[in-house]
Amino acid sequence: MPKNSYADDLKNLSIPREVAVDDLSPEEIERITQTVFVAPESQPVDLLFIFGTSTIDGEVLESVARDYQKGRFPRVLVTGLSGRLYYETGKPVARIMRDELIVRGVPSEVILVQDRSTNTLEDVAFSLDVLKQHDISPESIAFLCKAHHSGRCLRTLRKFFPSQTLSPNFRAGSLVF
Repeated sequence: MPKNSYADDLKNLSIPREVAVDDLSPEEIERITQTVFVAPESQPVDLLFIFGTSTIDGEVLESVARDYQKGRFPRVLVTGLSGRLYYETGKPVARIMRDELIVRGVPSEVILVQDRSTNTLEDVAFSLDVLKQHDISPESIAFLCKAHHSGRCLRTLRKFFPSQTLSPNFRAGSLVF
């Protein structure tokens, strides 16, 4: 079990919980709005990036598994150490998501795990090492997060993946946490 509380860990972050980012353009705001509130037909991508979360929705993970089976992405990257579930179980959130995806039929060898991050910036920054270790350089990335978190996730990913195609909330109609 974790030694500290969730609140204590928030006070001791090595990377700030929030990062200065550029404002969203009107086009990006429109794209997020359409993605979050209108379920588009998703396009295949190289990687599905799942941000850490304090709650995991089984229906969301069912949708991820179905979309993997349909060939919408060849790899899934799950992220996150702490959050409410970590403090309840002692298990990193990314590992819980990985296990839940495996139960739902996603092969373990296509799931990449980054289980050190405690915030959005760390989710992305620490994931670069995981991608490098597996020699993966995605040109297109769909990401999954809570709807209200989409803007921060998009802007943070954009800092690290400036030329890649980024798609907020992969199949948002069924996959918003």
